[in-house]
Amino acid sequence: MKTLKSFNRIIDRQTFIILGLSVVATYVCFRMGWTAQMPEGLIAIAIIFPLGFSINAAFGRREKVLESYASLKGGAIMLYLSHRDWLDPVVPSILRDARESTIRLLRATNDYMRHPNPGDTEAIPVYAAFAELSGLSEPIRISGAYPSDAARVNRGLMQMMIDFEKMRNVRNYRTPASLRAYSQFFLNILPVLFAPHFAYLADRHGAWVSLIVASLYSTLLVSLDNIQEALEDPFDQHGEDDIVLDADVFFDRTMGEVATVGRSRQLEVV
Repeated sequence: MKTLKSFNRIIDRQTFIILGLSVVATYVCFRMGWTAQMPEGLIAIAIIFPLGFSINAAFGRREKVLESYASLKGGAIMLYLSHRDWLDPVVPSILRDARESTIRLLRATNDYMRHPNPGDTEAIPVYAAFAELSGLSEPIRISGAYPSDAARVNRGLMQMMIDFEKMRNVRNYRTPASLRAYSQFFLNILPVLFAPHFAYLADRHGAWVSLIVASLYSTLLVSLDNIQEALEDPFDQHGEDDIVLDADVFFDRTMGEVATVGRSRQLEVV
């Protein structure tokens, strides 16, 4: 059932439109006697190879986003623990501000990635949260921590900014638009242009065989295109393989408010 549900996600209205056009064109060619044996390898060259390249490129982009997103979440945890453990004595207000600023950063990052057309305006809350966290690293330096500790906090914050920019580039820059346009164009016309070939199969093997082959070609080609489109935007939360943007919820649930008790650093989760 899970496999059928996943397959159902790649079947849409375009699938039935192309399938219908292919079947009707095949029937017309068969009735009119317009038959021709065409090279089936042309479909592989014109559509399958470009679509396979696009799917591989889209999947590679998704994997890069997963790496950057994991690094961003890990950096957020480490940044919070730095404010918790390197301030001596611990300042509850700074610890609370660090937690709230981190949650705002992660939530703003998630909102930016989910936005259908994000621009510089939508990125302002993310940069504002980064600015807040940068200001909160100053108490670590003032508290007498080792200079290397304060520098490590800044490097961690810089890495989080790099991770966000990597994700932002993937969000805003897709696989080659010209290649997608090329694939879309030939995807829509080739099943119809191959109608004489399907009619030729009807003469050789029967009408039902030609209609089945035409339907299979149309369904397979459109399904591959739908797979590529689903991988193209891994942030829209509509596809089977989309990235789950849960960094803010993850941080809020796993990193509760803490209070440090004395020099022993005993932690009490509130």
